[in-house]
Formats: sequence, structure tokens, C-alpha cells
Amino acid sequence: MSAVHKRGFSLPSSLGAAVEILERLPPEECEKLYKALRYRWPLWARPKQVLPAESGWDVALFVAGRGGGKTRPGAEWTIEKAKKHPGCRIALVGRTARDVRDTMILGESGIIACSPPWFRPKYFPSKRLLKWPNGSEAHLYSSQEPAELRGPQHHFLWGDEFAAWLYRETWSNALDGLRLGSAPQAVLSTTPQRSPSPSKPSPTSALCRSTASRIACSISMSSGFGLYFGKV
Repeated sequence: MSAVHKRGFSLPSSLGAAVEILERLPPEECEKLYKALRYRWPLWARPKQVLPAESGWDVALFVAGRGGGKTRPGAEWTIEKAKKHPGCRIALVGRTARDVRDTMILGESGIIACSPPWFRPKYFPSKRLLKWPNGSEAHLYSSQEPAELRGPQHHFLWGDEFAAWLYRETWSNALDGLRLGSAPQAVLSTTPQRSPSPSKPSPTSALCRSTASRIACSISMSSGFGLYFGKV
């Protein structure tokens, strides 16, 4: 147990509360508290980077400009699912195979960087696989090869740069395979495109055609984020 707990502190519920505690602690205990809080994503996330409760939605879409903070929520959500559902299968789909590797896995806001040391997955590039200590796995796919998603089944899916996916079949095949477990879910993160080509899915059109009509849209591009929640 850390010295922070010995002194009677519990982990603070907000970043402001953490700052107040840090101001009262000596440097060595500040470091211990920081290490305890570093991987508590809800403390650092902006309100619109936090998804709603576990149930009640099937597809969530983060829309933000470059540098808007949409990759981190996708990575953190993926890590949380891998942790809460030991042995689950997760699909990671990016614009290209290189994007999956450089942004979703190895990027500064990617899965490896956001994972705590005690729950950091092993990356097997040749197998296009991430494997966590509890047996959860993430399989890697490129939107440029939609046929690769025809057949595999998953509990969860994180798709990045959805608006730049080349083929609509990538999304439809991924959605068809999202059928394991009692509550499969997908999170999509994307930079909006002003004029998507006819062959590319826009975040709104592709998602709305692939989900039920009861889609609650909360769009706030002026503050950097748009969220879509819907029933698949």
C-alpha cells in the first residue's frame, strides 16, 4: 500500500482534488500519487471525451479536428474493454495498416502508451495482434482490405479515421462480425471531411444507414467534439 493510502487519503475523484492533495504532499509522495493517478483516464478526460454508461448504446462516434483529442478516448475505451472482459476479441480498424500501427497502437495517444505497465499488451506485428495478460486480444485490420473483415467475429471494435475509409464494405463487414457476447459495441473516431468522395463513407451517412432510426445526435463542433449514439 502506498504512503498516500497510509496517510488516510483515497484516490481523488477529480483532477482539482488531486491538485489540492499534491500541494500538501512532499515531492516523493507527489510522485507516488501521480503514478497512482496517471492511468485513471476519467480524471484527465474532458467531459466530451467520456462515453456514457456501459449499456444503452451500440455505436459511438467521436468527431474532432486534428489534435482535437479523439484518439485517446478510443484507445482508453479499448483498454477498458480488454480489462473488463477477459478473453474478449477486439477489432482495430484504421485507414491503412500503417495508421493502425503508428497511431492506434504505437502513437503517443495509442494503446501501448495509454496502458499501465501491469496491463500492457504484447504487440505481435507479424500476426497483426495485440494480446493482454488476461487473454484479451485485438486483431488489426486496414480499411483498404474490407475482405479481411469478412468472417472474423468480435466482441468490440475501435475504428479510427472512419471518414477516410476507402470502402463502405469495410464498415458493413466489420458490423456483421460484431456479434460476440451479449452487448457488442463499436467506437469510431474520425476527422470530418468537407467533401467526401462518393466511394467514401461520411461519418453521418454511413453510420445512420447502418444503425436503427433511433439515433440520438449530440454535435458540438464549435467545442471540438461531436458524438453519435445509436442502436445497431
